Amino acid sequence: MSAVAVADVLPGQIALVTPVDPIYRGGYARVRVDLSSSSVQFDDLSFAIAEGPHVATISPSRDETFDLAKPEIMLLAGPFPGVFSLEAKDSSGGVVARAPFAITNQWLEPDGPPMAFTGANPLYASGGNWGALFNGVWPFEFSYGPKAVTGARRVALIFVNTTDSMLPAGTDTLYRDALVNGVTGADGVTRSVSAFYDEVSLGQLNISPAGESIVTLPKAWSAYTQPVNTDLRVRFDARDELIADAMWLAQNDIDFTDVDIAVFVVASPSGGAPVMPGGPQQFTWPIASGGTYQLNQPQPTFAPWFWWWKSLPWVVMPAEWQTLDSRRVFATLSHEIGHTIGMTDLYNDPRDIGGWDLMSQEGGLPGLSLPHRQVLGWIEPDWLRKYNFLIENPVDEEVVLRASELLVGGPTPGQLAGLVIEVANGWRYYFEYRSRQNAVPGSDPGPTQ
Repeated sequence: MSAVAVADVLPGQIALVTPVDPIYRGGYARVRVDLSSSSVQFDDLSFAIAEGPHVATISPSRDETFDLAKPEIMLLAGPFPGVFSLEAKDSSGGVVARAPFAITNQWLEPDGPPMAFTGANPLYASGGNWGALFNGVWPFEFSYGPKAVTGARRVALIFVNTTDSMLPAGTDTLYRDALVNGVTGADGVTRSVSAFYDEVSLGQLNISPAGESIVTLPKAWSAYTQPVNTDLRVRFDARDELIADAMWLAQNDIDFTDVDIAVFVVASPSGGAPVMPGGPQQFTWPIASGGTYQLNQPQPTFAPWFWWWKSLPWVVMPAEWQTLDSRRVFATLSHEIGHTIGMTDLYNDPRDIGGWDLMSQEGGLPGLSLPHRQVLGWIEPDWLRKYNFLIENPVDEEVVLRASELLVGGPTPGQLAGLVIEVANGWRYYFEYRSRQNAVPGSDPGPTQ
């Protein structure tokens, strides 16, 4: 979008200095109010958008940089691209200055765009930070991060076409089954994301559907995806634009006030095939993150404008994942949703435990290791035997561990869920017993039992 015209100076010699470049939807920009040629006082003015508050609004706040001798107002962009007019009015309501500004839904700069929103913008805690036996301030049971992840997590499925890529037939059924309905394997076990987390959380976390939508984005697939060797920030900027565009369209089918996690299933050009034989495949690599996005459905009732902001974690998956990779959708989606509740990838850690944990190798849909289940709040502290060799010196102590897959209701009398040895402040060794159970979706104990 090209730069907008110079402001109109109406009688009264007040000038509104709006930005030359367009403001990104949901963004903000400072507007200088030039009163140097006028006797009007700034506090006698009011400001409005000629086309109405559904396209933009003015923030009434004044931060510590506000200078009454050189006043500025904050212009908040709404969700609709176009060129609009900012007006200044005197105490009688007459328009004394007018200036154009533009809103765009395309951002081409390497940084930004600036965004304005109301309400909480939560940080999605990741990894956790355990307390320690040696630390009186942060005791053993204390945890930063995602502890006590319980209750419902309502997941929306958004199926995404672009101008040059269409979803394969059956994609909605494939992902719906992977999320909640279940996929029955040759071993007779029915697996899904919902069943997996019900098992590993001991019934404390419920993954449930929160609506579906099929949308077609206004740009080509390449506009929303960067090559894997591109700078991570650039890749996430492109992905964030995909999320923003898709949520804006999907809000006509899904009430996002009732959504905790959004999963975006993206069609790949030519089914993910390389442009040239032997070249890289073209598909959106599975990834999880989160952000804050501008919506206008349902219409908010708590603000003088006509949009609102939704903060949520999200997952992006390729529609053709099972033809592009050997892993199943229910396994990879379980891994990515693990990120949305606070777990990090383990495979880059030099102490990687391999196939013993979903966050290391999800292909076989293993369970979660004891440290993960503890920091997520699914293992009670008194189910563990904690060893602190600064204050005790146990010798020939016999303990009985109950299999991690059989801990619903807690270990039976005389048994424990695991052992914890504190080596240093926050550095521990964990011991648990894993045993494969028939007909259980996430009971693969790992390489060996």
